[in-house]
Amino acid sequence: MSKFLEFEELYLKTKLAPGLVSLYSNRIIQQVAGGLIGVFLPIFLYIYFWGSIHRVLLFYIASFVLFGLLVPLGAIASLLINIL
Repeated sequence: MSKFLEFEELYLKTKLAPGLVSLYSNRIIQQVAGGLIGVFLPIFLYIYFWGSIHRVLLFYIASFVLFGLLVPLGAIASLLINIL
């Protein structure tokens, strides 16, 4: 028996639970949406900032710096109020 036929027997002919199908569908939609935002946000910002690539880069730098500063603060705050 070939490897593909074994794969087909084990995985393709089994019935997936509806919850698992919903989970996979949700993840696919999230990945596609994130990819579209990743492609079109820089284009939108470039147009919004009147064609200035420097302002777009500054926007991304500021976003990453702000994220890098707020995530540890949020983790500390969640430890202080016993969320984690």
